[in-house]
Amino acid sequence: MKIIKAILLISLIVILSILYLNLTHNQAAAVSRETSTINQMEMQKVLEATIQIYMFPQDSLNALGVVPGQKSLNDAIADANVEYRYEMGLGTLVNQNGEIIIITHDHWKDLDALGMIQFRNAAGDALFELDGDTFKALIRYQDGGTMILGRDTEGDRSDYLSALIAISQAKYNRRIMPAELGLDQPIHEGQNLIIVRQGRSGSKAVELMAVNVEAVGERWGQLVYKLRSADGGDIMPGDSGGGLWLEGRLIGNMWKSKYTYGVDWDALELEQHWTETSYAAGLPDFSDEVPQVLETDQIVDDVESMASAGEF
Repeated sequence: MKIIKAILLISLIVILSILYLNLTHNQAAAVSRETSTINQMEMQKVLEATIQIYMFPQDSLNALGVVPGQKSLNDAIADANVEYRYEMGLGTLVNQNGEIIIITHDHWKDLDALGMIQFRNAAGDALFELDGDTFKALIRYQDGGTMILGRDTEGDRSDYLSALIAISQAKYNRRIMPAELGLDQPIHEGQNLIIVRQGRSGSKAVELMAVNVEAVGERWGQLVYKLRSADGGDIMPGDSGGGLWLEGRLIGNMWKSKYTYGVDWDALELEQHWTETSYAAGLPDFSDEVPQVLETDQIVDDVESMASAGEF
C-alpha cells in the first residue's frame, strides 16, 4: 500500500509540474505574441533611435597605440594583439524641444579615467569618437539611474549629437531618427513593454526583447520598474541604458539586472548566472527643458555600492 501511495504521489507531482510548465509557457508565449505583433514601423522607431556607446580608458588607448590623426581607434582595434579594456552600454537619441540629446544610464565606471568614447548606431557601425573631456562636457543631468547628454553649453558648443544622424546616413545609409518621449504614459503592473539590449552570439547589432512589468516603485524619488522577460532572456552588463519602450515612445532606460551564483565544478569556482529579472529607471521630469545636473555625490556612492554588490 505504501508503494502504491508513493507512486500516486510521484505521479501527481509530475502532472502538476507539467501543468505548471504549460501554464507559464503559455503566459510567456502570450506576452511574446502580443509584443511580436508590433508593426514594423514601431520596431523601426526603436532601432533608429538607439545608440551604442563604447568607453575606452586612457591606459587601453595607450596599449592599443591610438594616436589622434595617425592611428584611429578602429584601425588599432583591428590590429590589436594586446589586451585592452572597454565598457559598453546603450542610449537613446531624443529630440527635446529642438535639442538633440541622448538618454542613457548613470553608472558608467571609467569616467574618471576615460580616454575616448565611440558612438555606434544600432547596427554596430562606428560613427565617431570623442575624447574623454569633450564627452564629460556633454553631461547635462545625472540622478543615479539616468544620465542625459546634450550640447556643450559652456565649451565650443559643437552639436556633436546631431552629427550622429548625418554620419550614419551618409556613411552607412542607415537612418537615425530621434525618439519621442512617453512622459504622459502611465505604467502599471502586468503591462507589456519592449527593451533594447546588446546582440547575443557575437552580433554587433542590438536586439529587442519583450518584458512584462512586475512592479512599479521609487528610488531616490525616481520611478523604477521591475521587469521580467517574456521568453526567459536575460539582461547583462553592456545592456544598461537600453531604452524601455511603450507603443513606439521612450519611457525609461535599462538600469540594473539580477543574477544568481552557481558553481563551475571543473574550475571549482563560483560563476554568475544572469536572470530574466531586471530593473529600469523611469524618465526624469523634463517639464519644458532638459533637466540640469543634480548634486549626486551620495547617489553615485550608493550606485557604486550597489554595483560592487552585484545588483547591476
